[in-house]
Amino acid sequence: MKKREKTSPFSTAEERNEALQIMLKEGKGAWECEVLNRYGMIDIIDDRLSPMRNQLMDWLRKIKNLKPGNGAICFTCNFEFNGQSPPYGVVILKPFAVERPKVMIFSGFCHDCMTRDDMKARVVAELSRHELRGAEVDLQAKPQ
Repeated sequence: MKKREKTSPFSTAEERNEALQIMLKEGKGAWECEVLNRYGMIDIIDDRLSPMRNQLMDWLRKIKNLKPGNGAICFTCNFEFNGQSPPYGVVILKPFAVERPKVMIFSGFCHDCMTRDDMKARVVAELSRHELRGAEVDLQAKPQ
């Protein structure tokens, strides 16, 4: 379980800005944030009618194929995800009130961050760090 330097939950600044612009345009300037633990992720994958199912599965496949040292980073710390260490939870940013959005932004959580008592406050702080202030975070119950 290797840790890397924290930079951004997005691959590049350009990728982040492009995804945010599409998301904000599609949601008419409004967006929503949902945090799912591993059980919430399984529920979406099991629901063949979920508009998020394919995008979440694609994102998880990409994580699985990453090599150590090139993995994705936890949304709130420096933990690295790859084929040997998958995310324990996920934050999903999407346009507000859009049933089938064109773009959603996924970022993972490690077990330690997902089970912290101050997890919601850390998510809001990280969103603010990326200029996504004013978020109402829909946080599922922590795993038992």
